[in-house]
Amino acid sequence: MSFNLSAHDLASSETVIGIVATVHESWFDPHRLTLELNETALMRDFACADAALRTLRTLGISTALDDFGTGYSSLGYVHRLPLDKIKIDRSFMANIKSDRGSRIITSILHLCQNLGLDSIAEGVETAEQLTAVRRHGFRYVQGYLIGRPVSIDVLLTQSWVSSPAALENLCA
Repeated sequence: MSFNLSAHDLASSETVIGIVATVHESWFDPHRLTLELNETALMRDFACADAALRTLRTLGISTALDDFGTGYSSLGYVHRLPLDKIKIDRSFMANIKSDRGSRIITSILHLCQNLGLDSIAEGVETAEQLTAVRRHGFRYVQGYLIGRPVSIDVLLTQSWVSSPAALENLCA
């Protein structure tokens, strides 16, 4: 399960303490939780963000850099932060058929592999895009083809949550 953290959330000690408390009080395995952040959240106060991420990571919570490739200093964050995953921005999917677009995606994937980070291709909206990212070697994808975002209320009331086989077949 993944959640986005805003710049305000990441800089707020109350938010971090609340996440820690919720994890300790719940039945949820923190190793199944990923907190996603974008560069805006990091640029606000890097030292505070770094400390917050390291604290959350001690619980087993994963961290992902979202929208990778669209900001000014993504490589600096990849180098300096305790990240587990990189989510490649959806804008790259639009150009995956072009030679240049394909090379960019391959380069980012190799960067992730070399650093031991999971890579997630965002914006996969067609079967053709899914085929292309699988051909490039992506293991994880996100996009409307796989599923649309839903509110927590919808998530908790849907029967499709109990049927992961359909998703496994789509991504196999």
